[in-house]
Amino acid sequence: MMIIFASMLYERRIIFVSKKLQRLSACAQSANDIIYPMIWQHIFIPVLPMSLIDYLLAPIPFLIGVPEEVFKQVHRIEIGDVVILDADTNTIDTPFDDLNNLPQEVITSLKKQLRNKSLGDGVSRAFLRALVQLIGGYRGALRFEPGQKVTLTKRSS
Repeated sequence: MMIIFASMLYERRIIFVSKKLQRLSACAQSANDIIYPMIWQHIFIPVLPMSLIDYLLAPIPFLIGVPEEVFKQVHRIEIGDVVILDADTNTIDTPFDDLNNLPQEVITSLKKQLRNKSLGDGVSRAFLRALVQLIGGYRGALRFEPGQKVTLTKRSS
């Protein structure tokens, strides 16, 4: 899930594949939950029907659950760079290195927390803490001056 988390933060095109519709829906909903309090603002289809298969060619970010029999109809070359999680084998195929592009201290902390947590709220809290580490201090980068637009502070060299 850490790779999916990172891919969502980078707003990638993400496909979940499974033979079981219930598993597809659960994976898509879980992925959507791990970025809380943020919300996925792009195409979100927990289970893609065959009639919407062309959505997989969209050049914009998406999070789509695709039944295995539907995915077999897609030519891999046509869909381009996309993150694919096979929910039946728990394998991920990605052309990106999104996880390693996040700050190492955030990833190390998240891994440690996920190892120590049982299923349930502990997992959600671990991802929430990672988001707080990543974006929690954003206000420090803003400059507020009366009567002026809010601007970004210049980074000190």
